[in-house]
Amino acid sequence: MHAGDQAAAVALWERCSPRLLAYLRSILAGDAQAALDAAQNVMLRVISLRRSQLAQVEDVMAWLVRLARNEAISGI
Repeated sequence: MHAGDQAAAVALWERCSPRLLAYLRSILAGDAQAALDAAQNVMLRVISLRRSQLAQVEDVMAWLVRLARNEAISGI
């Protein structure tokens, strides 16, 4: 997935969003809207990256969880 690949962005969201949202709700005191906002911000950040930046990611889910944690902390 890289910037401009909409099908890949949709696939990534469908595959990873349930886990990310659950994780974000757990660290945002159950606030479903804040979790959704944080997850969407993460995805927007990810889909704006270039292919060369994404090629460095070894474990996608671990990377997304780290981005989500950082997003949640910055929004608190």
